[in-house]
Amino acid sequence: MGKLPASSLVEVLVTSIIFLTVFTLSLETVTRLVLPGEDTPLSEAVASQRIDLLRQELSEAGYAEGSSIHLFGADTLQVRIRPYPANENLLQVTIFSPTGSRGKATELTYLVAKTER
Repeated sequence: MGKLPASSLVEVLVTSIIFLTVFTLSLETVTRLVLPGEDTPLSEAVASQRIDLLRQELSEAGYAEGSSIHLFGADTLQVRIRPYPANENLLQVTIFSPTGSRGKATELTYLVAKTER
């Protein structure tokens, strides 16, 4: 039987470092591909909750036509209230919340009577 040549300690250490580096890079890449960044269900749920709170505030304050921006900490919600084209007695309310780093956003559009407060 043939003998395998013995490796020096330096060769073993260099090889181990190369394998460890490749493993670490591949694990990091797979993690970034599989796990979402800021677009987690939690961030979407928080955005949805803020929209619901703003909707309640608008309902209590009455609906005035126009556009406005509402701040919730570092997040902004954009509100646009305009007449509904198909019925002059209704207002179309659109609340827009940009969330996440991948271009996802949450938008809610609903109709209210002009006299509703």
